[in-house]
Amino acid sequence: MTNTDDPTIESSAKRSPLEALVEACLLARAEGDLDAAERLLRGNAALAPAARLQIQDLERSGLLDDQPQQIGPYRVLEPIGRGGMGAVYLAEQREPVRRKVALKLVKLGMDTREVLARFAAERQALALMNHPHIAKVYDAGSTAEGRPYFAMEHVAGLPITDYCDGRSLDTAQRIELVIQVCEGVQHAHQKGIVHRDLKPSNVLVAEHDGKPCAKIIDFGIAKAIDHRLGEETVHTRHGVLLGTPEYMSPEQAGRNALDVDARTDVYSLGVLLYELLTGELPFEAGRLRTDLEGLQRILREETPSAPSKKLGTRTSREETRELAQRRRATPEELVRRLRGDLDWICLKALEKDRERRYATPNELAADLRRTLANEPVLAGPPTRRYRLRKFVRRNRWQVAAAAAVMVALIAGLVASTYYRSRAEDAARDAREALARETLARAAAEREFESALEAVDVLLKRVGDRRLMGIPRAEPVRRAILEDAAKFYERFLLQRGDDPRALEKAAGARGARARLFLSLGEDARSIEESRAAIATLDQLLLSDPTRASLRVERAKSFDALAQTLDGSGKGAEARACFAEGLLAWRALHAESPRDDTTLHYFVSALNNSAVQQRGSEPQRSLELWREALALLDARAAAEKAPRWVLKMRPMMRTGLGTAQYQAQDLEGALVTLGAARAALEGFDLETEKEVDLVEAAVDVFLY
Repeated sequence: MTNTDDPTIESSAKRSPLEALVEACLLARAEGDLDAAERLLRGNAALAPAARLQIQDLERSGLLDDQPQQIGPYRVLEPIGRGGMGAVYLAEQREPVRRKVALKLVKLGMDTREVLARFAAERQALALMNHPHIAKVYDAGSTAEGRPYFAMEHVAGLPITDYCDGRSLDTAQRIELVIQVCEGVQHAHQKGIVHRDLKPSNVLVAEHDGKPCAKIIDFGIAKAIDHRLGEETVHTRHGVLLGTPEYMSPEQAGRNALDVDARTDVYSLGVLLYELLTGELPFEAGRLRTDLEGLQRILREETPSAPSKKLGTRTSREETRELAQRRRATPEELVRRLRGDLDWICLKALEKDRERRYATPNELAADLRRTLANEPVLAGPPTRRYRLRKFVRRNRWQVAAAAAVMVALIAGLVASTYYRSRAEDAARDAREALARETLARAAAEREFESALEAVDVLLKRVGDRRLMGIPRAEPVRRAILEDAAKFYERFLLQRGDDPRALEKAAGARGARARLFLSLGEDARSIEESRAAIATLDQLLLSDPTRASLRVERAKSFDALAQTLDGSGKGAEARACFAEGLLAWRALHAESPRDDTTLHYFVSALNNSAVQQRGSEPQRSLELWREALALLDARAAAEKAPRWVLKMRPMMRTGLGTAQYQAQDLEGALVTLGAARAALEGFDLETEKEVDLVEAAVDVFLY
């Protein structure tokens, strides 16, 4: 140790190991390299306590620095430490509250523009944050000489590595502390701050209520992610590294050190986790501190060993045994704990390509929690065997119980073999009875279907046009209609919840409406049409795309519209015609090649045009033109059916008469001339279609 009368350092031959250690630590501290001093102390565990005491005595004596007695409203008690840009003192605040604080002050001679900017950044960074795992900032100001300072929470703790080794924390307890650090760093990131210098000496652990609590300190080289931290922009000068090489990410050590983001802290957390688990750094400190190019090459190109393999590279069995004991395990147990999950987690956090790292500290913490809970981690390959093993470890009691139940089940199966034949006989008898019941039900269903079919056929025959106008046939048709109505009413009573029953009933009502219309009973026809439409709407609620239901509904609207028009209810008729046209137009758009749908659509257009010819002549002209366009398009195609050729002159006749009534004499002449030309292709003396003859009469009249 130094002599107070003669401060000259004695030769190494005359110095004790303790004095040599203290001198080396003081030299490192004088150069601002606190990490090197900490590594020297950790590497000499036996001498470290005495060396720390001597260094503290020297600091109290004032021989190491010009210690101020008062800084602002704070009374300086003793130095705590010093970094590259400032000294930290334990100080006492007496007003407005009485407490001890850690007071950080720029060193004499270090108040350059860059240092002041970095100091302001740290002060602003800490002021932004409020988290149980980040040292709180209480106050900030400057001395009479203009040297800035700030007072923050005094953490009476040890570096995280010293704390874990000194108390022989096991692997799980070390991981819990790393999770706390991750939570603090995540909070800083959410405030837009990247620490950029996470290392053991910047993570102190103290005990609160008997439980270890990690605190992150020293945001001295923090970088703003989203905004400026002070009046000066925090930056890295070309060729000058800010940070600690052993814990530095590849991008932070690169030539463009400005290109760092939150994932650089994830890398440092990975190094910290690696060191806590193995007692070693991913890369030897001596190799990283040779020169800048060597540092960049190692971080960029070399892949660190997995933690479980790192332990196997130790040459001293005794050192490996002591390291495992400090983690409450044997060397074999420690390797087994690290192999797999923790290997994968560490290597993912240490990925050289930051796109492959954990995106946030929260993701790293989540994987660490998963491994503590024996759940599959995201960092490792999720094979089936791996997931199964994790499930068994996580639910060992449930799996054991399930295995016991399985054994009991197997025993029960063996015991029940004797009764199997009797059970099979009973099951066979039940199946045969069910089959007989099913056959009987199917036969009844077929009979019922046959009855429905018979009534449907009868209704179709009653509606045959050939029976219309025969006076003696009307009473018979009426009687058949009444009988059919009673049959469907009974059918609905029996199977009212059967969609088929409702569909049959709707079809029957539509047929009855048309028959009543032909018999001149308009009121009953209107009633039946509306009932049919209501039933069809009910069915379409559950099956809105079913074509057969939509076709029947459109037919019912056509019949209702014609009946209402014949009864002098023009406004209601127009509304029903419009509803029917809307339905037919949609059906035709879905099936443009279906001639049956086209026939109904064109007929509906013609009927609506006839109905509106007097009240809305312009609308009537539009409807006939639409009908003609559809018919002309179908006639131009191959194999046009005969009804298309017959309806074309009929539509032209209707359009021509409407044009004539609208005083469009020139248009009427052209349209009626085309109708006349089309009619010349038919032998009107032999044609049985009355509509064609009526069309011919209209043409010649006009």
